[in-house]
Amino acid sequence: MRKIIYSLLFLFTFGSLNAQTLLGENFSYTAGDTLAKALSTNGWFSFSGGVTNAPLVNNFGLTFAGHAGSAIGNSVTLNTSGQDVYKGFTTAGVTSGSVYASALVRVDTTQATGDYPFALLPDNSTSLFSARAFFRRSSANHYRVSISKASTVPTVYSSDSFVYGTAYLLVLKYTFNTTSTTDDSVSIYYLSTLPLTEPVTTTFGPVGGTQTDVANIGRFALRQGTAANAPRLVVDAIRVATTWANSPLPVQITSFEATPNTSSNTLLWITASEINNRGFEIQRSEQGKSFENIAFINGAGNSNDVKQYSYNDTEIEPSKAYCYRLKQIDFDGTSEYSKTVCAASRKMQMTPINTQPNPFNQELTIQLNAESEGNALVELLDMVGKVVASKQLNVSADRHEVRFDTNHLNNGIYFVRVKQQNEISTRRVIKN
Repeated sequence: MRKIIYSLLFLFTFGSLNAQTLLGENFSYTAGDTLAKALSTNGWFSFSGGVTNAPLVNNFGLTFAGHAGSAIGNSVTLNTSGQDVYKGFTTAGVTSGSVYASALVRVDTTQATGDYPFALLPDNSTSLFSARAFFRRSSANHYRVSISKASTVPTVYSSDSFVYGTAYLLVLKYTFNTTSTTDDSVSIYYLSTLPLTEPVTTTFGPVGGTQTDVANIGRFALRQGTAANAPRLVVDAIRVATTWANSPLPVQITSFEATPNTSSNTLLWITASEINNRGFEIQRSEQGKSFENIAFINGAGNSNDVKQYSYNDTEIEPSKAYCYRLKQIDFDGTSEYSKTVCAASRKMQMTPINTQPNPFNQELTIQLNAESEGNALVELLDMVGKVVASKQLNVSADRHEVRFDTNHLNNGIYFVRVKQQNEISTRRVIKN
């Protein structure tokens, strides 16, 4: 089931060996950084355009209902000219079957001629662009898309028009055929909703051409094109795989939250759909330390229904901050991480804020303030530490009163003691 979260997807799934994730990118980098940094620490490499208008990391991500990569990490803006970059797959280039590349795309402007900002490349090339995705203006508020196997100019654009400033799911499909050396085909899906299966009808294609087919597909390219023709757009959540089900669809975690309690942290997460989901490994980090595995929760396997999961972490120190993430694991062993959430369990800090009257005689009233719900033990002790009265409370975040009948006690000094978890508060009182 894979993925949890997050879409230029060259794939829509994360499955068995043939369906593994070939590339995943949520742009979880520092906002303002260039995408292809000097040491290529994030896997992106510049191959054209020098350093002019180098793609920069935004301080936001794109959102798309139901998509695993929605609102995860940041995004990147492609302008109308400048530096072009690529990122290679995690394995050798694919040579058979189909490659699915998907991403979330928000187009802000296009031009009358059109150009291609996305393409696939062989694993050893920076020039043999394949499955080129084109964008061209159709009206003041709309644009159209197209695709070509290798040509720099598509013959026709889509009949559908799309709205500027709206996030869509782009999926490029490259299919290897074996009848000849020029019969591979490409298609484009440009979608406003996330289908659970590959749509029967493409937005445009499949199309071929007379150009010689490439030996493999092993890189994904972001291209800023020419100033006269290129669009300006935002891209996010890139995925590449060899099946539709493995990129955007796998395990879709729609929410993941950590809620602090007085002596535990409760984790709650929800999935919209699951494919081949063996389960979730829960990982915890304490105050900047590395993550450690603390539990495993079985998944639903395959499901199109909303599923809710929870885990209560009680092995914590009160009031200390902890961070959590989920490692979603498929039956074939492939995995992906969720976003990280943090929580600090709350001390109740229940303290006798007042005792009335003091000195007291026949009755002692103890007023308590609780910062959160939980259990508390209120005791009255004599001078030698003997408990002469006690009451167990289940309190909420509010003020509470406890009354003890003290008519039978001798005059003298006593102590009120309130115990909650490892917290103890005391106050001296007098009976006369």
